[in-house]
Amino acid sequence: MGSVAVLLCTQSNMDTMATEPFLPSDELLAAQVQQGDQRSFATLVNRHGNRFFGLANRFLNDPQEAQDMVQTAFLKFWQNPWHWDANRQTRFTTWFYRVVVNLCLDFKKKKREQHPETMPDVVVLPNADIQIDETKRQTRVRHQINSLPQNQQTALELCFYQGLSNEEAAQVMGIHLKALQSLLVRAKQRLRKLNELDVLVKKS
Repeated sequence: MGSVAVLLCTQSNMDTMATEPFLPSDELLAAQVQQGDQRSFATLVNRHGNRFFGLANRFLNDPQEAQDMVQTAFLKFWQNPWHWDANRQTRFTTWFYRVVVNLCLDFKKKKREQHPETMPDVVVLPNADIQIDETKRQTRVRHQINSLPQNQQTALELCFYQGLSNEEAAQVMGIHLKALQSLLVRAKQRLRKLNELDVLVKKS
């Protein structure tokens, strides 16, 4: 597995591949990985590594843990590439979203069992009132989202922060489209109530 680890740590060495006239699809690359093609695997890492790091980091709020989750996800794919089934006509990225999301959710569950969650500290910067207010606002929003049931959090993350369509998000979560839409509606209603309560507290 040493050669695979090197591929994961040297994505920048693959930048020149973007200038090639033919850009194979993710699905073609995944099929080639199933044949043991390390170059195709490295291309997928280079093409999507940052996207999935961003996803994992929003779930975990820790860059190092996020990097570990993404590396684990890619290694799992390298070790068992047949888990992605081309015959099911699922896009590779849709399937890989599910892999990364499930790893993050499992990690959060284990961590929550070991350590009670606390609200993250607000970084205070001297003589930067605007930055402080924005930091507090972002912290409050993240805290409110974290108070939602996990499936509502996941639906919001996929649809609003990752830019997936409702259909894609439903596939990632393994639920029907109507169930996904219901999760989004309930999440928005809950966040709206939390914001209304926040305003009442400030006025009191």
